[in-house]
Amino acid sequence: MTAEKNAFVTVLNNLTVREITDRFHHWYQAAHAGTSVDELLVSIRTLCAGCFFQTVKVSREVFFRARRCAPSQYFESTADLWYPPPHAVTAFGRANRATSPMLYLAQDGRTALFESRLSPGEHVVVAEITIRKDCSLNLQYVGAIKKFAAIDASHAVTLKGQGFDANGVSNVELIHRFLGEEFMREVAPGNEQDYAVSVAIAEFFLSYPESDGLVFPSKKSPNDFNVVFKPDAADRKLVITKCVGLEIADSTPRDIGFRYRNASKELRNDGTIVWHNEANLPELGWKSGATGVLRGPFRTAEQVKRQMTGERSHQ
Repeated sequence: MTAEKNAFVTVLNNLTVREITDRFHHWYQAAHAGTSVDELLVSIRTLCAGCFFQTVKVSREVFFRARRCAPSQYFESTADLWYPPPHAVTAFGRANRATSPMLYLAQDGRTALFESRLSPGEHVVVAEITIRKDCSLNLQYVGAIKKFAAIDASHAVTLKGQGFDANGVSNVELIHRFLGEEFMREVAPGNEQDYAVSVAIAEFFLSYPESDGLVFPSKKSPNDFNVVFKPDAADRKLVITKCVGLEIADSTPRDIGFRYRNASKELRNDGTIVWHNEANLPELGWKSGATGVLRGPFRTAEQVKRQMTGERSHQ
């Protein structure tokens, strides 16, 4: 272990919960007051560089991205469902600076809809995005180790092998949890400067060359995850495989109802989307980790649950 690594471990072994909590609170106050991402990044690196972060290799996964559209005027190109051009990014996002686009995706189609904050009557196109053949993703989890990361109960043993004592192990877990909560912080429109902390956290993680992106808990659907990708990694390793057009029927904090309106018939090599005739749509066949296979027309999670319960009662 290097002297620098030893120094980080020593610091984490000796910090108190109050000291860690105060640092995160100070970062948020500083961001709200206009402190730059660069300044915050220095402070975050000082605290977090000695923590244990795991990069998880993913080769089979489906992601989703939702974008509002005009009724019956679905996007004509897959570029409209990809990350935006730099000039169109005019403010901080949860993991990006202005003029620095990132590709934000959800691991579940319903979560993608929740994250878009849609209202009844609005129309949306959801892109299904998969990993290209022979590619794999290097993703890092931001959040509580025990709840979100693919680390089993032996993680404490791993940390102790790196020199952490019991207090240090607890501090590492606390920092992980606080990092994840920062990505779930509610930021009101117009206060995008408050994203500066999560942007700095993202840049800290993504500064590792092998990292393609981050997995972090969804604020709108806390049991699910969002993923943010570096643009170059998205271009090299991801591809849109299907698009569907939906109309939002109802929306509550716990569920969202929608109608299946259209689907892509063909995605051409130049990115052009050819849509089906709305009168003759195929089965939707969306796979969702939360609700099984959803088929058009869409049903709410409660309707799916009732149907599955009914099916079991007749077996």
